[in-house]
Amino acid sequence: MYFIFFFLLFLFFPFTLFIFLFLFCPFILFVFLFLFFSFILFFFLLFFFFFILFIFFLLFV
Repeated sequence: MYFIFFFLLFLFFPFTLFIFLFLFCPFILFVFLFLFFSFILFFFLLFFFFFILFIFFLLFV
């Protein structure tokens, strides 16, 4: 009985953890989303910067 219970708990642990974070800690979820989108934005701006440099390089060469 206990073995089955712990086995199911271990099996669904990431899913239950995600549900727990989503229900009880929206702040943590918000922080994760904020970090994720800031990461994407940072790479987009970096790409944009290098793209502009590349265009200037093509114009002057």
